[in-house]
Amino acid sequence: MTTDMIRKQFYINQEHQIILQKLAKQRGLSESEIVRQAIERESTIQEADVTEDKNTAFDMLIQDALSNPKRPGGAYKFNREEIYQERQARWIREDKE
Repeated sequence: MTTDMIRKQFYINQEHQIILQKLAKQRGLSESEIVRQAIERESTIQEADVTEDKNTAFDMLIQDALSNPKRPGGAYKFNREEIYQERQARWIREDKE
């Protein structure tokens, strides 16, 4: 780990705050060091699984899309002439005001 530090600010709930304080006191470390160690530990555990998880999530998304080809909604349909008429009506109202 490098000695260059970047300041981060994040929110934790009251329960996590109590746990963090107890761990820091028990281990004689700062709360920041406890968080850094947790990040290091988590990154080594998750490193191998990250790519696999991304592929799995993407595969699930594709399978879902292919298995349900008919979803509510659809292509937006419009009548060009109606749009022009609506726009012209707005211009006429603005001119009268």
